[in-house]
Amino acid sequence: MRESCAESDSFKSQLREESRFSIGDSALCGDGLSRLHGGISLVVMLLALLLTHGTIPWTIVLIPFVLMPLLCATLGIAWFLSALGVYIRDIVQVTGIVTTIFLFISPVFFPLSAVPQEFQNLLKLNPLTFVIEAGRNVLIFGRPFDWIGWTWYAVSSFAIAWAGFWWFQKTRRGFADVV
Repeated sequence: MRESCAESDSFKSQLREESRFSIGDSALCGDGLSRLHGGISLVVMLLALLLTHGTIPWTIVLIPFVLMPLLCATLGIAWFLSALGVYIRDIVQVTGIVTTIFLFISPVFFPLSAVPQEFQNLLKLNPLTFVIEAGRNVLIFGRPFDWIGWTWYAVSSFAIAWAGFWWFQKTRRGFADVV
């Protein structure tokens, strides 16, 4: 019995060593695929703008600035949920529901100005609201976005990315024990 425990510990140690490959890059793979889909959608939308308006607004050059904080926050959330998903297997079901809720409480299907004034500040707490409104202004209406709001959004997004990476690094030591 003692040998099997030693073998088990040896196996866990070996598994831990083998899992030292860039395991955090798994979040980056999904991020890259999302960028590809987003790029294709952007090209389709630009073609639609060209057909309907006859021109593409010059503010299109600002779209990387709009998306950069979103990508950082998404990466941080992906790191956090990846680590949490090792320990809580049902996190996949919860994230699907939460994503659907965020879709319907975001100004995707309606502009923020269509919401009554007393609820607009509540809706601005949604992390997707700024990106959706700024993207709409930059891509469709040809207006630049609010740089002060972008600065706050970028700082908070980098903080989310750092916290997610910290959490992932802190919890990754136990991955082999759980798997």
